[in-house]
Amino acid sequence: MTDAKANALPARPWNSSTVSISDLDSLEQAMAWRRLGPQAALHSFVMMLRMALLSADYVYIDRNQLLDGVCFLALGPDGLAEALGLPSYQDLPLLVGCQPPAGTPAGFARPASAEERAEWADLQRRQVEREGFVSAACAVFECDMPAGHSTAEGHSRLALLLQGLSEMQTEDGRPYPAYCSIPRSRQDPARLIETGRDQWVRAMEDMRVHLMTWPRTPSVEEAAFWDNHGRLEDLEDTEAIAIARTLRAWLPKWIANDGGEVTRPARRGDVVSLLSHWMEEAPPADLDASEGELYRDVLTAPQARCALRWFSLLYEDAAMHQRLALLDTATSRMSFTMIADDDGTDDEEVRTQRQWGMCVPPQSRKQYWRARLGENTRLTLARMGLRVASKTSSGRGGLGGSARGLSVNGEITEAMGTLSPEQYQCVLTHPMTAQARAAQLELSALRDAHPAEEIRVKRASRNAWRSLALFIREFEVDPVEWRKRVFSGVLRCIAVTILAFFLTAHDSGWFGEDTLWMNVLWTAIAFLASFPYSDVRELFKLRPSRMMSEIRLAQA
Repeated sequence: MTDAKANALPARPWNSSTVSISDLDSLEQAMAWRRLGPQAALHSFVMMLRMALLSADYVYIDRNQLLDGVCFLALGPDGLAEALGLPSYQDLPLLVGCQPPAGTPAGFARPASAEERAEWADLQRRQVEREGFVSAACAVFECDMPAGHSTAEGHSRLALLLQGLSEMQTEDGRPYPAYCSIPRSRQDPARLIETGRDQWVRAMEDMRVHLMTWPRTPSVEEAAFWDNHGRLEDLEDTEAIAIARTLRAWLPKWIANDGGEVTRPARRGDVVSLLSHWMEEAPPADLDASEGELYRDVLTAPQARCALRWFSLLYEDAAMHQRLALLDTATSRMSFTMIADDDGTDDEEVRTQRQWGMCVPPQSRKQYWRARLGENTRLTLARMGLRVASKTSSGRGGLGGSARGLSVNGEITEAMGTLSPEQYQCVLTHPMTAQARAAQLELSALRDAHPAEEIRVKRASRNAWRSLALFIREFEVDPVEWRKRVFSGVLRCIAVTILAFFLTAHDSGWFGEDTLWMNVLWTAIAFLASFPYSDVRELFKLRPSRMMSEIRLAQA
């Protein structure tokens, strides 16, 4: 049984470090469910949650992600606890942003009693089940039904974004952990959604998850929503940039024409409505094109899905900074990027993701060492009082702007899906994980630091994550690998023994007088015999595999 004391969470989650995950949006969960299949989607979902909890004490989610996210509903509190290696009676490391009841003071608030928790939980349930709410959990099952089957126009629009995903990739037959299997009694879609919401509402009432007011994000009319986080600059493909620019120009007008208040906080539902319309009709000709070329054609479904995820990154960045103001504690946002070679067999979905930078090729050894050389050069020049701008200084993974980016080795991300719950808890409570968190906190806490200090702290954080990756690899060593290690150790022992014999013979004068070349030869033999081949091989094998995670750190 898992040691509950060792797994105990901080008593005050609103004073602890938090991380949000862009890929846990309710529509992202629905798209993964359609594209990967239920079991693979749940497996990927747990992997992302595990990865996020390595970097912070709590994962921050909002009400819609929890009560309308098909993966959260399918797992339920007990299934999630099993996946994380926690006992069923222990609190879950989730901090849920909620719409507060009427009369709640502005700013940070949380329910202080069992009665208030019940009131908050009931309000969240009623909001996701009210008439007019566009449910991603319902749409994921309705997109296979005839158009007349959908009960609301919003569901039809959302189902339109999910069309075609089920045909791109099916379950691959791999064995998945038990928590990825949905009980037969809950496989009916309506039953799965209803029982999932029942379980999570009880978890809210029993304080297994912690509730707080959700942060108020800026309006899409405000420049701060689009400009403060460098997301347009992250795009490199001209078509993706044109689509993003068009979305920015069109969205405020779309909200106003739809009868909404443009000055209210940004909502993903507005973007879903606009993109589904854009898949059928081209943008109006009177859009302001003063900031650059716009995209005048109808969108394909993959383009619309990528544009929605791009908007979600903006939304999560804005919410992260508002959450920082509410909680006044370490706050970050994590997103995941697929890594795959372009072998010419990609479907339209993957090709579009490449255009938007959501699927990237693996980094070659040459690129890796060139980046390290550039970093060392900038560090040396910074120490001399000079500063050379980096390509990523204001974009993804850079040091500038209002948030610092940190790319985490892809092997850690992938290992989160292969570790058993017990192994994951060993990693989560290990001092190396605490060291990686501490390095990350130091990076996010830098204020107007010298460039050399910024580079040093970022390097320390990256090295801490690399050490953690090597530690995680120990859990995956199979018997064959152990035989290789033992065999390598025996060979090294034999080589050192032979070297010691020849050095003794040399000291006894068996090989005549010393010469320069003889000394070079003995030095080379000693080096080759003692070189840590297996350890260096492990380091060279550390490279992004199929998915890389990016942590974006908020600063006040």
